[in-house]
Amino acid sequence: MRRPLFALLALLLLARSSVAPQQPEAPAVVIEWTRDDKILLAASGLLATINLATGEETLLDDVALTAALNPAGDWLAVAHADRIVLRRYPRGGVRGVLRASQPFALAWSADGATLAAGTEKGHVLLWEVASGELWADLEVAPPARVTRLAFAGNGRLLSAFADGRAILWDLDNREVLQRLDLAHDATGRILREAAVVALSPAGHHLLGTQIEQGKPEALLLDEAGGLIWHQPGYALEFSSDGAHVLALAPDA
Repeated sequence: MRRPLFALLALLLLARSSVAPQQPEAPAVVIEWTRDDKILLAASGLLATINLATGEETLLDDVALTAALNPAGDWLAVAHADRIVLRRYPRGGVRGVLRASQPFALAWSADGATLAAGTEKGHVLLWEVASGELWADLEVAPPARVTRLAFAGNGRLLSAFADGRAILWDLDNREVLQRLDLAHDATGRILREAAVVALSPAGHHLLGTQIEQGKPEALLLDEAGGLIWHQPGYALEFSSDGAHVLALAPDA
């Protein structure tokens, strides 16, 4: 695979800057730092690493729906149409295969013991990685593609959906803690382009983005969806300690 680095990063920015609550044609772009100081990028079916120092690109998979590195950086979960392959990174040995239909989002728990996958039909599947046991299948109604998953250290999991909804789960009790919908009113009428995009490491704050009068705003929310502050830009993620927020600046 030979694509200019700037083109791949431009693809990332374009994907991240769209928050309309519509059914996407492809999974969200995934970008992660690897422990060997490369960037792991999953986009448009391609999974690759990029060495920023040299510009070298290495194709890892050309049919991957999405991918996620475990917190230790030594195992890589790669989603295909009917399975998730656990591969050692960077050497590539296979640890196991988990069966799932159209897994469009992946996330590891902070201790690396649990892998979550969100499917095309709105299921959130959770496996114990060591044994390969599927210990939970959480689902919502009406079903919608899971576009984002994020664990918190207090046993909470955020699942965001293509129609703009989000659910905060209590995994210990397998219960819904909070249902959020920034895009619709109680009758289902669309109010704005908006979505929840991230869960803080402690599990008590949420990050979202909305478009108001054509301008993007990053939103910091409490766990019930109440607004704490808003700033211009596209919200992306919390820092690892939860003290800062990463966002893209809006167009000048």
